[in-house]
Amino acid sequence: MKDRNKNIRNTDEIIKEEQLIEKFFDRDDRALLKTFSKYIKHIPLSNWNYRYQCKYAELLKYNGNIETSIKHYKRLYEKSMNIRAAYGLIDCYLYLNEYDKALTIMNEVKESGKLQSTDKKFYLYQAELYRHFQRKEVIDFSKNARYYTAQIYSYNQEHFLQYNSIYFNPNIVDMPSFNLDIEILSLTEEVLQVLDNAVKSTDSGVVDYYYFEYEQPIGVSEHDQPLTGLKVVTIKNSKQILKLQPYDVKDPTKILVVNKVPSKKATANNYEEIKRTKQIEKFNRRYNRV
Repeated sequence: MKDRNKNIRNTDEIIKEEQLIEKFFDRDDRALLKTFSKYIKHIPLSNWNYRYQCKYAELLKYNGNIETSIKHYKRLYEKSMNIRAAYGLIDCYLYLNEYDKALTIMNEVKESGKLQSTDKKFYLYQAELYRHFQRKEVIDFSKNARYYTAQIYSYNQEHFLQYNSIYFNPNIVDMPSFNLDIEILSLTEEVLQVLDNAVKSTDSGVVDYYYFEYEQPIGVSEHDQPLTGLKVVTIKNSKQILKLQPYDVKDPTKILVVNKVPSKKATANNYEEIKRTKQIEKFNRRYNRV
């Protein structure tokens, strides 16, 4: 006679997995997906667990299982029109260029009464739908929209330069900075020349993410570590750049498609110079010498 308790997992084991998931919730690596896969099978579909269920579907998409991700989001959405699941489903449809399906879900969300007026994702998806359909009735655009939403709705080069200028200022110590010899317009031009042959990561249905790795550091992190990576965000299927940021392409918590850049963009001296600038600024702030 088979042991009927063999496949029944005890509560302590499930709690342990939940604690592990919560600890690394912001990661999107394969290790977390594996833990989620075991956990998801043994929890009831309650309001509290929708957060975990949607994160699982998101991880499936990050790992290239977008059709499975859609099935999972659909099950959650059709059961209770959960907003988190709706946005996940819209994002998947936009990524697959299935704009009519995305618009149908958006209209259902608007009619559901569950929408928050401050919900930035809603306006972001509306901006992308407007860009595709070119119909004003598709979008209820807010003049107070955030940067990405405003740029998708109507791209502005000056806004791009202003938004990204913080990454070219070494005196801002709580975020990464480019080396002092890297200028925003020349870097923008360089990126535009390589985008056509670059491979993007599967991250979003609204914007495209590209990651490049240089042979030498091109910037320094907020923790004074050298950065050889460049993160580029563009409006979907376009060369309209939204963001340029030095990045750690060796981050083990993220699944990235990295494009190699053979040319040496910066020297070690440039990295050391900007590192010293950041350290001096941190010292001045700590001892009120600003």
